[in-house]
Amino acid sequence: MDIIGGLSAVTQALGIAKTLNEVDRSLDTANFRMKLADLETSLASAKLALIDAREESLEKDKEIQRLKDNFLARQDLVIGEGGYKYILNSSGEREGFPICPKCENLDGRIIRLVRNVKVDSCKCPACSTEFCPVTCYVPASENDGVETTAVARFYEKRAVAQERRSRRFAQMNSGPSWMDR
Repeated sequence: MDIIGGLSAVTQALGIAKTLNEVDRSLDTANFRMKLADLETSLASAKLALIDAREESLEKDKEIQRLKDNFLARQDLVIGEGGYKYILNSSGEREGFPICPKCENLDGRIIRLVRNVKVDSCKCPACSTEFCPVTCYVPASENDGVETTAVARFYEKRAVAQERRSRRFAQMNSGPSWMDR
């Protein structure tokens, strides 16, 4: 029940109360009790409507506070590689993955993207939109001040794997061949 329904229930309850005041004492008690039951029903409906309205008001207050917090947080965002906006860490540097541009523009939410299964892409946990290519800024303590992208890390890992394969291949071919037997 909404606020208008609650107000109509209160109006109806007030009308019943006014009728009860004007009731002639000569009426039978059954009629009087019926009017009291109607009054209780109207007041209960009004109470439920007011409880619903209070809950709705609290939800709206939470949403307003969330939007205010996000508005203040948007001032601290910095544009990084690819035009994405990043959250600053305590030392004032970009850190981690960017925030979702779609959620920021449509809902005013600041939601950080998470790594996706693809090498240089990320996905929003809220709207499931995929973004590619995306730069991830690693804190200076982890990489000695060098900005690292997901793509660069991929190529580093690939180079290490290729080096291992080359060494293994060289070891396999360094011994006597089956042709030498």
